[in-house]
Amino acid sequence: MVDESRLPEGPFDQSEGQFESENQLPVSSNKGEFRYAAADVLKAMIYARESAEPGFMSKQAYKRWRIDQKLAGMWRTVDILSLALAKYQNLDERFVGPRSSGGLPLYEDEIGMLRLKVGLFLIGEPVLVIPETIDRIQQEKAVDWKCLCDWGLLPWIRDQLDKLPHPDGRPAYKDEDTSDPHGPVLPQGFLFERVTYEVSPPMVWRLLMALWARTSRGATLSLLAEDVWGDDVDPDQTAAGSLRGHANRFFRNNGLPFRVSVKNNKTAQEILMSVKRTSRQSSSGSK
Repeated sequence: MVDESRLPEGPFDQSEGQFESENQLPVSSNKGEFRYAAADVLKAMIYARESAEPGFMSKQAYKRWRIDQKLAGMWRTVDILSLALAKYQNLDERFVGPRSSGGLPLYEDEIGMLRLKVGLFLIGEPVLVIPETIDRIQQEKAVDWKCLCDWGLLPWIRDQLDKLPHPDGRPAYKDEDTSDPHGPVLPQGFLFERVTYEVSPPMVWRLLMALWARTSRGATLSLLAEDVWGDDVDPDQTAAGSLRGHANRFFRNNGLPFRVSVKNNKTAQEILMSVKRTSRQSSSGSK
């Protein structure tokens, strides 16, 4: 079971086919939630470099961050970087921290200082640096990973994260798993309550990865098309409905409390797909 490359679980809208706007994501000061969100950002960047430069860290470092080196080669580096950007944006939205009267962030509390260090780990503005790195890779240009991140900060950040509790109130334990308990995972699974379920067919897994990359857990079909169907396919409502059926069958057969929906937004002339958590698990096929 490998669960390091998931996005943190966000809020689920309870109404069919509607998405929460990005500015509705609740701000949190929960240290446990911050621990998971920050670890997700750094693990994603570690996996990205590992996929390009295998063995760049010591064995002890891989163990502390719970990185499975074999899995890094199963995903494209640009895909992992895209997930890293989504993870950072989630961290940036949820843990804004206290600000001065002039609107500048203050780094006086524990979370604020750690947020500063996580931000400094990525050399430059992450929302600019990561897309630029993706562009370089797609253009088959060299990437200087040593200049992309301050890798020397990893041990200090790991030490500080290990001192924080878990979201459910459990005390901090060193070298414990810091990943979120729900969501799609590498190489083709879905983690729920510490059990990993194999997702089939692969297109369902790609859909779940693309939806989990959005804090609203929803997106238009045009935004999902390339990540899910590929460059050469222009999916329509029939294709979306078919994929929704496969996804919900996967959830139902494994007793997982999630559901994918499709809505035709006539006003915007767009087809919307979303995933939300349901009130309870199905009793059929549960593990």
